Parts: sequence; structure tokens; C-alpha cells
Amino acid sequence: MINLDQGSWPEYHQAYQGAMRHAPGATESVQAIDEETALLQRDPARGLRAILGRFSRHPIHYAAWYLGKPLLLWRWNIRMGQGDIYVYPTRASPFVDNSAWRAVAALCRALNPSLGRAATPA
Repeated sequence: MINLDQGSWPEYHQAYQGAMRHAPGATESVQAIDEETALLQRDPARGLRAILGRFSRHPIHYAAWYLGKPLLLWRWNIRMGQGDIYVYPTRASPFVDNSAWRAVAALCRALNPSLGRAATPA
């Protein structure tokens, strides 16, 4: 249920990252998401009505969000991590320090859009 609700908020990843940096407004967005998630867990019927109500107030916004989700899945930059290929904070990496590893990462990054298109159903 948590994933269902969090995944239905287009701003979730940006708000989560912003809250970690204490960005203005981000904490409030995360709190609104958490409140709806708690409602969904406490009373699934009311929680689903809240989600559907949010969708009905901005149907085009949410339709565009869901249609674009496959593209977000195959993007290079990890949205809930530290960025680039790193999920966790990294002090040292051969992908930064070693030219051969940087070349591998550059090749993978260059191929990523093609692999994403190949993996997405037509």
C-alpha cells in the first residue's frame, strides 16, 4: 500500500530528496504524502477515495505522470539515491578515479537510452 500511494505522487522523489536537504516546502510535501499513506493503511477504502479525489482534481497532470513513468524507470540517474549510478553515499569509486572505469560508465550511459527503448513495449 505504501508503494502504491508514494508512487502516485509525481513530486515524491523530488520532495524526499529535498527533505533530506531541508529544502523549503519539501518537508510539507513529504508530510502530505505520509498522511495519505497512513490513511490508506488505516482505512483502505478512505485512502483510495483520497487518491482518486486527488486524481480527479488534476486528471491530465496524473495521466501524463503515469504515461511518463516507463521513461523515468529507464533514466540513467537514480532518483532515490545519491545520483548518477550511486544509491548510497560513496567516498571513493573506480568510476571516478580510473579512466578505464570512467570509459565503461560513459559507454553504459550512452547505451542507456537505446536499452531503455528496447526494454519498453511498443
